[in-house]
Amino acid sequence: MAFSRVFRRWTRGYRKWWFVCECAGITCATLTHCILAYANYCTTTFTLSGGDKKPADFVLWVVLEVLYFLAVASHLNAMLTDPGSVPYCDPEVAEGLGPSESSKGSFCRKCDNFKPPRAHHCSTCGQCVQIMDHHCPWVNNCVGKYNRKYFLLFIFYTFLVCLHVLLTTVHRGYVCWSPHKRHRRRRWRGRHTTTTTTTTVFVEEVVPLIWDCAGIQQPIAVIFLIFQTVLSILFGLFTFVMAWEQCNSIMHDVTTIEDMQTHGRAKEENDGAYSNFKQVFGPYGISWLFPVPPRLQDDSTLVRRSLSTL
Repeated sequence: MAFSRVFRRWTRGYRKWWFVCECAGITCATLTHCILAYANYCTTTFTLSGGDKKPADFVLWVVLEVLYFLAVASHLNAMLTDPGSVPYCDPEVAEGLGPSESSKGSFCRKCDNFKPPRAHHCSTCGQCVQIMDHHCPWVNNCVGKYNRKYFLLFIFYTFLVCLHVLLTTVHRGYVCWSPHKRHRRRRWRGRHTTTTTTTTVFVEEVVPLIWDCAGIQQPIAVIFLIFQTVLSILFGLFTFVMAWEQCNSIMHDVTTIEDMQTHGRAKEENDGAYSNFKQVFGPYGISWLFPVPPRLQDDSTLVRRSLSTL
């Protein structure tokens, strides 16, 4: 088990900020920010700033920056927000619980604490987390009750950033390549073309025109754009699959851990997709689209009484 330590700061009776000090998670979280920043830099510098600038390029740049900001903000909130850790419960508090609630809970021997329903112990964070979905190294945190919204927004906006980068890069390449098709055909028409002639014409005449259209001043920029395109495809597919799985889990009111424990069997009690999404995002509204704290339902009696004793 990897060495880890959780740093917390208490605010107004609940854990608002926290940070998991774990090497693998910090590395993955840093890599995530580097990839997002790299995609933003390459698209801004080479794709949207090259060649003839148009008003549409400025609009696309604004859209990219908004998506980039939302993705980074969602990631930071998912990483630095307490996912729903269960505070230490005194034995007297546990004895004061009603039979209906205490019968549904259990005792965690790993953290030596009472565990409310649907809570699971995270070996990386070292304690139980309410409605724990999984521990994600990409956000260096557990995905639980209080940060699942941030996690879902993070993968959603990251997917949109990848889609934006991919489409703008492909569109710029198409715009710069299309006008030179006729020029290329005219240069090759009527002559005996060989592999050497074709390669020479392409390298000496067509490539410089395309680079000039795209605003590429150095050949190294081509490598940057190719690498950016590959990253956009890979991370776009990865985040799309993750978003699909998360939405499907929320609709069926199960977490990844619960789905593995039940081997994919659906829950008998389900209040419906809309009600399940409100349990993650809060009441329906424009706040669903922004990484702001969700207004969730009150905690269980155990958590409320435990917090009052701290």
